[in-house]
Amino acid sequence: MYSEDCVVQDLNTIYVSDAVAWEHCSRHAWFVLHTPVVEEIETDSFEKLIKTLGDEHEAEVLARFEISRTAKSVAHTQKLIEARAPVIYQPKFFDAELNLAGVPDFLLLEGENYRVADAKLALSVSGKRAIKAQLATYRRLARSQLPALVFLGDGETVETDLEDDVIGESFVSEMQALRVEDVQPETHYSHTKCSPCQFRYSCVPEFKQADDLTLNPAIQARAADGLRQIGIKTLAALANSEPDKLPDVPYLKGEVRKRRAILQARSLRSGEILKIDDINLPVGDYLHFDIESDPMARAGRGEVYLWGFLIPTPNGAGFKYVWKERDYDTDEQAWSRFLAMVGGFRERFQNPYFVHYSNYERVQIQRYADRYGDQSHEIVQWLLADAGPLLDLRTLVKDAYILPLLSYGLKMICRDPRLVNFQWRLDESGSQWSVVRYYDYLDASNDAAAAEIKAEILTYNEDDVRATHALTQWLESMENET
Repeated sequence: MYSEDCVVQDLNTIYVSDAVAWEHCSRHAWFVLHTPVVEEIETDSFEKLIKTLGDEHEAEVLARFEISRTAKSVAHTQKLIEARAPVIYQPKFFDAELNLAGVPDFLLLEGENYRVADAKLALSVSGKRAIKAQLATYRRLARSQLPALVFLGDGETVETDLEDDVIGESFVSEMQALRVEDVQPETHYSHTKCSPCQFRYSCVPEFKQADDLTLNPAIQARAADGLRQIGIKTLAALANSEPDKLPDVPYLKGEVRKRRAILQARSLRSGEILKIDDINLPVGDYLHFDIESDPMARAGRGEVYLWGFLIPTPNGAGFKYVWKERDYDTDEQAWSRFLAMVGGFRERFQNPYFVHYSNYERVQIQRYADRYGDQSHEIVQWLLADAGPLLDLRTLVKDAYILPLLSYGLKMICRDPRLVNFQWRLDESGSQWSVVRYYDYLDASNDAAAAEIKAEILTYNEDDVRATHALTQWLESMENET
């Protein structure tokens, strides 16, 4: 991938690559243009991995062209265009009037015109506003009348729509407006977006100090806007409301939703656990189940490299797993071993339940069945049946309890000393960490190093399934208390 430093003009220059921040959050985009004075945060290992894989993908696309010329500057780009170079790699553009700079991956000569092209790890451009904005803006800078090409991560090549020019225009105009704004734009809290953001230390404390409505996981941003319009501007004000007296606002309609939002606000402010329904945990043998997958796998995205289980044993609970070995193991072989292991559990336990957290495990089983034509496989049909053995704890938790948390993620619940108080052995571990370490495992220089990395990932996955076990025990204790 490229660096646009080679065309930098001043600190107010807008780069086409800023479209990623623009799509993420208007305040994130503002911070890019008005970098706050905060503790320097190193780019995390997952972002580095994405960049490395992106560089490799771009190099593979470049290798498809027998002859290419690499642009060294804006002026050199123009000379290559005038010379009708058939493939220009990393052409550089700068619009002085807009103070806008961009470096697409390729310019491809087609007849009398050049076509902009970019290599992306994404599998599709559908719904990807940042990609659409980037390609439309590159076309604008290159003055290309042809649709742009995108070389997707799975090897497919697609054209962008010329209608995406509207998205590109919005990106440029909104970034220009942010560039001259001295005050941070208004925005909202989103745990999913804010937690990994490099600027979270600048704005999250502000959300908390303002008692912002969107700290409430039951409140969408548009619902918060509607509440503010009727005078409810803080969590405290929402907590003091009553469901039957609270008017409907967009994305917060009906007494059930309003009741949950109000109770969530009360729980966040008081720190109390609020019970809203009973949990009817089914009777049976609980096998706790968690998978680790690589969303960027070259041969079929979403490849699972670890299917982990915590199973009942006479001495407590034992960890079992299916691991996709490097070099000689295939994705389909690991999937087949998973089905065989589950089949063994089915025979061993009289009434097994596979306890997982969130819908991800069910979705991956369905995807794998579709990928390898196993929709009619006996184990697949048993697992995915409406009254089958998959038991999603997240649904049970949210249906029965209001917790004093900003998110209902497994780690958020289990690590909280007021709740489950289960701690992972590897502090830095997480789903993205696991992916990075799996790539380290694949690239390890020797078997001993690979085995050490594998042991780390297995420890993390075992802690995940032990966490769901601990959460189950906590739910049982809560039910017994009431």
